[in-house]
Amino acid sequence: AIKFTSAGAVTLTVKKHATDDKIISFIVKDTGIGIPREKQPLIFEAFQQADGSTKRKYGGTGLGLSISRELAKLLKGEITLKSAVNEGSEFTLSVPVSGAAGIINSGSESRPSFAEIVQEEEVKRAENPNAQYISPSIPESVPDDRDNIAAGEKVILIVEDDINFAKSLLEFTRKRGYKGIVSVRGDYALNLAINYRPVGVLLDIQLPIKSGWEVMEELKNSPQTKHIPVHIMSSHKLKQESLLKGAVNFLDKPVAFEQIPEIFKRIEHIVNKESQKVLIIEDNSKHAKALAFFLESNNINSEIKSEVNEGVSALQQEDIDCVILDMGVPDNQAYEILEGVKKNPGLENLPVIVFTGKSLSMKE
Repeated sequence: AIKFTSAGAVTLTVKKHATDDKIISFIVKDTGIGIPREKQPLIFEAFQQADGSTKRKYGGTGLGLSISRELAKLLKGEITLKSAVNEGSEFTLSVPVSGAAGIINSGSESRPSFAEIVQEEEVKRAENPNAQYISPSIPESVPDDRDNIAAGEKVILIVEDDINFAKSLLEFTRKRGYKGIVSVRGDYALNLAINYRPVGVLLDIQLPIKSGWEVMEELKNSPQTKHIPVHIMSSHKLKQESLLKGAVNFLDKPVAFEQIPEIFKRIEHIVNKESQKVLIIEDNSKHAKALAFFLESNNINSEIKSEVNEGVSALQQEDIDCVILDMGVPDNQAYEILEGVKKNPGLENLPVIVFTGKSLSMKE
C-alpha cells in the first residue's frame, strides 16, 4: 500500500467483523493509484500485477498478494478487495479468533515454521483426490461483458474451459437479459464472484489449476458468495456428489445445453423471491417456535406442522425451499413418508435437515 501511494495516506484499522463478533478484520486503506475492476480478479494470482507498466514503475514479482491469500487460508480466513482507479484501494483480512486460552501456547509446544506449513500444503495438494478433475492446459480467455456492466444489471458467472460451450452459454445468457462473465480456469472463479456478485454460477467440474470441486468449496466457504446458487454441468457422472457439496442442480454435459432454459427459470425464481421458506415438522411447540424465531431473524420465513402427514400436504401445495424434520414425531410411518416425498417429482432434490434428540442408527 505504501509503495503504490505517492500522496495522501495509508491507514490500518483493526475491528470486529460487522456481522460476526467471532471474526476480526484488519483493514488496510490507501489513497494510491487504485486497481481497475477488470484487473482485480487477477492480482491475487501468482506473478500477476495490474499491468506491465506497474511492474516497470514499482518493481516486484507479483507474488505478494498470492502469498498473503494462502496465509489467510491457513488461518481459516480470507482477503477481500475494494478499489477504484485514482482513488485508492482497501484490503480487508478477516480471520476467526478464539478465546485467550486458545491463543496462548505453552512453552513446551513449538509452532511449525512457515516452510513446514508450505511443505505440508504441497503434500496435501499432491494427495488431492480432485487432481483427476484438473485439466492440464489453460485455453484462451473468452471475451465477455465484464467491461460493460451497468449498475443494477444482473450477472451470470460461467466457469467453463470448453471455449465453444462457454461461448454458447454466454450467448444464451445475453439472450435472457443477463450480463455474462466467463472464466476458463478454476482459480479465478472466487474473485470474479466476489467482485461481480452474480445471481447464479454455471460451473464445470474439470478445470485448469483448480477443479470445480475446489471452486465449489471456496464459493460455499466465503460469506460473500455462499448464497449464490451454483449449477454444475459435467460429463462426469457426479450428480449425487454435486448436490451433496451444495449445488442446486446437476446437468450431464452432452445434453446440458438443451436444459439451460430450465436453469435460467430456476435462477429467475430465486432472484425474484423476497425470501426463502422453510417447513418445520416438529411436535414440540417450544422447539418449533425457537427454530422459527431464529430463521426469521435471518430473513427466512417458516411454517410449522406438528405431524409428518400435514407436512407432506404442505409440501405439495406450497413453495418450500427446505425442510427441518424431527424424526421423533409420533408417527411410525415417518421414514416411509420421507422416502415418498423424495420420490415426488420436483421434490427429489429438496434439502431435508434431520433435527432430533434420538440416537439414529446408520440405516436411519
